[in-house]
Amino acid sequence: FLIFQSIIQMEWAEAEVTLATEAGREMARDPFKEDLPLHMACERKAPESTILALLEANRDAAAVPGRYGGFPLHLAAQQKLSPKVLVSLIRAFPEALDQEDDAKHLPRDYSQKNDLSREALHRPTACWIEDVEKEEYMERVDRKKLLLQEKIQKLRLQEKNSKVAVALQKVNRRRDRLHVFMEALEPRLQSQRHVLERLAQLEVQLDQVHETHQTHIHAVTERIKKFSASDEFSYETDEEEIRMRSLMRRTYMQGVQRQYEKLVGRTDAIRHDLQHLRTELAKRRVQSSGTSTSTSSEGDNSTPDVLTETSHEETPSQL
Repeated sequence: FLIFQSIIQMEWAEAEVTLATEAGREMARDPFKEDLPLHMACERKAPESTILALLEANRDAAAVPGRYGGFPLHLAAQQKLSPKVLVSLIRAFPEALDQEDDAKHLPRDYSQKNDLSREALHRPTACWIEDVEKEEYMERVDRKKLLLQEKIQKLRLQEKNSKVAVALQKVNRRRDRLHVFMEALEPRLQSQRHVLERLAQLEVQLDQVHETHQTHIHAVTERIKKFSASDEFSYETDEEEIRMRSLMRRTYMQGVQRQYEKLVGRTDAIRHDLQHLRTELAKRRVQSSGTSTSTSSEGDNSTPDVLTETSHEETPSQL
């Protein structure tokens, strides 16, 4: 196997590269002559990183005795490996401290140069077991906490999505209500446009009547001036002719006066109708600014009345 060849040839970098793969982690579980890769690495004084990588790939290897009856902890203590390696092996399987190999040696029987290594090996096994159990318990608690946090996150996400869905439903309902309101408002707007068009027509008619009125007044004024300045009108005419001319002038002036009064009356009527239309239009604008759709039918019913009233107005040709 590739991992065994790397360990036998002490190619530790290549061994670590192999352990980083899924196939390499599977190789760490296969024995070679009753020894696992972890036993072989400890026996050959592999670097700390390589031993820890093997232990991480197969933690159960710390509880497996090798071909000489010794556990990886025996080999590590015999080769005086680093305190970190010894502590990691003890934590993986604390009971190895009390196990003898084929030579009847305990891991504590091997002398150590490092004080930390010596303290770790001579610490009571029960203390290590208690620490490991606490660590396993804390790991389980941490895993449960992590699972609970994930569940809480999922619930919060679901709640957020639910709130978003409710908000979207509200927006859709408001949009539908607005669409219905706009559809109900469209006939009223159309009627108001008709009223505005009729109002514009009446204003044009009023301007035409005013111009006609001014023209008639100007014509009457000119004729009066002509009569006043006429050379034919003299004191030499006889009394009968003066009487006839006075009667004709009086008759003409009365006719002009009647026409003028008639024009003034029609102008006042048109102004009154325009004022009525403006008042109706202002009322419709105030009613259309509300949000209730129940008023739309009232606005539609009132428009024909205004148009009926304005339909009886006299056109400029009638004036």
